[in-house]
Amino acid sequence: MNKEYMYFLYGTTIMNDEELAEIFTEGIVSQRVDDQLDNINSIMKRIDIPAGDISYRTKATSQDINGNAVFVIMIPRYYLEPRIINGKMIQVPLPIWKRIETSSENKVSILPPELIYGVYLKTEDEFKVNPNRSPVFDPTGMQYDESQVKYFQDNGQVYWQMFADERRHRTFDELVKRDEKLHRWNYALEIYSGHFVGSLSKKKVV
Repeated sequence: MNKEYMYFLYGTTIMNDEELAEIFTEGIVSQRVDDQLDNINSIMKRIDIPAGDISYRTKATSQDINGNAVFVIMIPRYYLEPRIINGKMIQVPLPIWKRIETSSENKVSILPPELIYGVYLKTEDEFKVNPNRSPVFDPTGMQYDESQVKYFQDNGQVYWQMFADERRHRTFDELVKRDEKLHRWNYALEIYSGHFVGSLSKKKVV
């Protein structure tokens, strides 16, 4: 098992190259119910993938996933399940969902494109790597996943649980203003960019 990253598979139907390019550029859109937190485990399948074995493992598991396209989501474990030493979380968990409302009935959340490693196309029997993939992304304005909040609860991380709950009741625009004013994620992104030997994506999720 790869201990640095957590992997999820997401199946959908892609009609053409334009739709694929849009997902690689804009991210994966998920419908949500009212103000409930998004749960990555309910819309995607978690899978263990050894380092360097992504395309093969995805293809081998794809028959259990609906749709003609199976996307591989690759998220640093630090973001979802940070290390805890002596009761203290020593890594900063990053929120992963951008929540927007296009109408009172249409509420969606978007997983940033940087977390999409690639896609296996069943019909073509081809794996394509997302050129926009990056282990580091800008979480400004975003919300935590339900699984992250549960991790906080299960490990007695009251501060992070309260922090996530407080964010939950604010809109994306409100959170952007607060995050930018407080430079909320600057330190964490600097640390993670150095750790993953990459640079912060120049494309901000908007």
